[in-house]
Amino acid sequence: MFCEECGAQLDEGTLFCPECGNRIENEAPLFQNAEQEPANFAEKSNFNLKKWIAIGGLGIFVAVVCLMVFGVAKGWHIKHEWLEATCTEPEICVKGRETRGEALGHDWLEATCTEPEICTVCGEISGEALGHTYTEPTCMEASVCTICGETVGEALGHMWEGNLCLEPQICSVCGANGEMLGHEWNIEYATCDTDKMCNRCQTIEAYALGHELIDSGICKRCKEQVGIMLTASNFQPYFTLSPHTECREHTDNQGEEYYTYWYVMNIKDVNTQLKFHNVVVHVKMYLTTDISKGEGSAINGTKHEMTVTLDENGQVIKKSLSPYDMERQMIGKWYDRYDLMFYGYIYEIEGFCYDPNIATVVDR
Repeated sequence: MFCEECGAQLDEGTLFCPECGNRIENEAPLFQNAEQEPANFAEKSNFNLKKWIAIGGLGIFVAVVCLMVFGVAKGWHIKHEWLEATCTEPEICVKGRETRGEALGHDWLEATCTEPEICTVCGEISGEALGHTYTEPTCMEASVCTICGETVGEALGHMWEGNLCLEPQICSVCGANGEMLGHEWNIEYATCDTDKMCNRCQTIEAYALGHELIDSGICKRCKEQVGIMLTASNFQPYFTLSPHTECREHTDNQGEEYYTYWYVMNIKDVNTQLKFHNVVVHVKMYLTTDISKGEGSAINGTKHEMTVTLDENGQVIKKSLSPYDMERQMIGKWYDRYDLMFYGYIYEIEGFCYDPNIATVVDR
């Protein structure tokens, strides 16, 4: 008997085809004897051969597919496209993610004072900058970083001690020896108001000479106008003028009382630091009260003049301007007492004043 599915010859009573696994129906034998076999057995055999060929081809196809899948998994038939290795990764295939070789590893540049470690390959930073380590400045050198050599600030400079002009210099910081510099004079010769002095050690070789004034108040030596020439318009800062009257009571030969009136002018120096030279003050006085009874000029507007000479201290020099003293001059004689009012002013001044601390007066 034969399998209806694949045509394989079977033994009697077989339930399944050993070739294709087809279930065999054994209800009745297909053929009772050889004479009953179909005439077309050869055709049926050919059909079974074709089926085996088809099954074999299918098997081959399945095997090829399996090999391809397995090959892809193993990378047999794929051409790798490698990514370059980095500091932390080896070469990697972009298709299968297969790796090759090892990571390159970082190539570090050493850290500096201002920069941390940096990889020259990937630029990765590690750690922190070292920071500067400066030396202490000295007299001759500024602070220097011991790592990178950077300088900051300036050298301290020497601190010289001793009389630098007359002795060798010694630095109080580092002990270095310097030179003896000699004097450095501010001027060649002392002048009227400036000492000749060393700019470095303050030694004075010659004191200021002081001004020597002649009558005009000009210094004989330096020709400067040192004295203050006094005029009727600039006397106010130096003098005060105080005109007033004095009344004196008398008795004549007949025993009758009468009164004499005198005008009095006071001149005061209000700047006691100054000295005066040949100062002559010319004053005009005007009576501002009418007097109708008595002797002398005593009507309103009557003018009287007085000339006063001052000493170097601004005090009035006594002269015979009246029978009593130079400051007073009698202006009338009356038998009645009056309160007289005067107005006075300086209309001319001769001479000059000066500061005795800086000047003296000499003859021409």
